[in-house]
Amino acid sequence: MLGYEGEFSGEEGSQLAYVQVRMRAEAINDLEREILMRMNAREFSVFFAQTLTKEMRLRKGILKLSPFALWLIDREGQKRIEWDVVVNVEEKKRGKYKGVEYAAISIEYIDEDSKVKSSLIISKGDIISTLKKQISEILSKYSVEKDISDIENQILALIYAGAFDFTEMEKMASSFGISEEEMRRYLEHLSEIGMLEDANGGKRLTKRGIRYMMSMSKGSR
Repeated sequence: MLGYEGEFSGEEGSQLAYVQVRMRAEAINDLEREILMRMNAREFSVFFAQTLTKEMRLRKGILKLSPFALWLIDREGQKRIEWDVVVNVEEKKRGKYKGVEYAAISIEYIDEDSKVKSSLIISKGDIISTLKKQISEILSKYSVEKDISDIENQILALIYAGAFDFTEMEKMASSFGISEEEMRRYLEHLSEIGMLEDANGGKRLTKRGIRYMMSMSKGSR
């Protein structure tokens, strides 16, 4: 399924729309690229590398920002990174080339396999400053910290560490000094706000939950 995200004017305001299309893989890629290029979104000219390795190769393209995701687009294809899975955005050192100041940011995010990956984005210094500011403003809207209590943070930390035993719910509740019913309410609330999902008779962190715990870990350093 090809999902297109954009802003549509109407009586109900901005909406998220999905269109299902069946085509050859190459044709789908071309169609997605065409839609992205026409999408009404903030656009920046950049150089980017989709992985931070010694063998990384910088590609010239554009970056597009929407309230739902960012896209890195060049002639070879496009990469979509949803805001829900972005862990951290960090500005790198600045430098000059032929008298022009360039800067870079790295974006850490959770991929489809729940592993952390990083993309590097380089452009003129003023463009990177604007880009980082706009990304930070968007990411602030995805924060759920205000909805999570201290005890829920502790529960998430145990699940993240693999130390929460869902087969011993009463025992786990007792370790927190609460009843089993209270523990189940906390777990249900964390599921409702998108931090946990059902898995094998228990619960596990969603990508959003993993992102949150990694952000918490970085903040405590």
